[in-house]
Amino acid sequence: MEEEFSFHTPEGFINFNEISKIDDLTKRAYSYIKLGTDALNCGEFTLSIDSFLEALNCCKVNSLPYLIAQERIAKQLQVLGHPDECIKLNKQIEEVFVQKCNEANAPSKELINNRITNLCLMLDSLVRVKDLDTAKNILDLIIELSPDESLSLYVITAKVQYYGGIHDNDKERYYLDLYITKVKETYIHDSQHYQKINEMLTFLLMSKHFDRAKELIDLLDDAITHSNNQSCKLVFLTNKIAYDKEIGDTKQLNEDILQFHFFVNLQIKNGIYDAYENTKYRINMSKIRNEQKRIHAENIRLQKEAMTDSLVKLPNRGALDIEGHKLFKKAKTTSTNFAVEILDIDYFKQLNDTYGHQFGDKALVALSRCLKKIQHDNVFISRYGGDEFCILYFNLSADKIKKFAKLINIELKKIKIPNNNSKVSPYLTISQGIFIKVPSEKDNLWDFIKKADSALYDIKKTKRGSIKIRKL
Repeated sequence: MEEEFSFHTPEGFINFNEISKIDDLTKRAYSYIKLGTDALNCGEFTLSIDSFLEALNCCKVNSLPYLIAQERIAKQLQVLGHPDECIKLNKQIEEVFVQKCNEANAPSKELINNRITNLCLMLDSLVRVKDLDTAKNILDLIIELSPDESLSLYVITAKVQYYGGIHDNDKERYYLDLYITKVKETYIHDSQHYQKINEMLTFLLMSKHFDRAKELIDLLDDAITHSNNQSCKLVFLTNKIAYDKEIGDTKQLNEDILQFHFFVNLQIKNGIYDAYENTKYRINMSKIRNEQKRIHAENIRLQKEAMTDSLVKLPNRGALDIEGHKLFKKAKTTSTNFAVEILDIDYFKQLNDTYGHQFGDKALVALSRCLKKIQHDNVFISRYGGDEFCILYFNLSADKIKKFAKLINIELKKIKIPNNNSKVSPYLTISQGIFIKVPSEKDNLWDFIKKADSALYDIKKTKRGSIKIRKL
């Protein structure tokens, strides 16, 4: 079926829906980073942070794409006017970069370059908050990592920012000359650097370097205008408009404003597809997450149901196996008391024969309610099979265990379930066998259950309706 909306996708365009289909998680993470960076450059802060967070979810903690996504988040904090938070995150990222570089025999160029990018962003923020001493230390580290003969645009920008911050006009002028030369020789046709160059242009206008701003504008005007990077065009035209106002060039100002609005309208037109696809993706993801929550809740319900006896609503033997081994291991590890109680109904066959199996089921339910009265963090109760129940006592004294066992009998006597063919009492009674010991290394849960069962067998031979406690 045709989609209701169908728009031409601009060349090189990416969106959430397309990225989510990428199988390779590393490629998916880098695609989210690219989408987030483009969104950040356009001022789409919600989309950008969503993209960076999705990138973090795609990759291993402290992997290279993870660190790059964090650095972009730091950049967004700076753009939003929080350089202190940017610095804090930059420092955390730098700690990981240092660790990764120390662990590697020969750190890759990609690792070093991304570390430098993070340090340059940190320096920028440090200059903004006037922490020039720390900024100098960071600049020295940047220079150490990146020798002068291979200075990148990021490193030159860092030097311009630092020396502008300390008002060293000679060095600021020197690095501005170097910067513009690098742009002219290397970066003028490299669209990946246009946004960074736009940032330098903004810096020059803010710091009243209008002549240098004009040099950059003249260098980049044709290249950026004819590039496919719509967001860079808008930022560049914004800077041009600011420059036109400063020098009072009304004619050029009107031309640039018209061009700005043309590209804004073009971006809105192309952005309909972007907005629709991203909205559709978010709606779909919301549906998927809700469905996942429903399935998770259903799985928990089914697991609980599978581990619960349907008649008496107590854990079944499968649950006993799982929880029992956990508690037993804990008792063994901590050298604490552990006890198993096996109990059953006296003359249960006669009860069924006399009153019918439905009555027998009701008797089991009534007994289970009495057992639930002793439920405790350190007491696990389960149906063992037939009319037998198993109780595990963890980290309780023998006296406390005996008290709990007696309480079951007290509660059972209150409800007076008839059992006329019992040889113990005209009412329902139970026999209880208990084994108590601090587990040793060679002990296991089933040995304890067997010994509790043996204690029950002994009491049934001698005095039904009683409790027999065996201790070692």
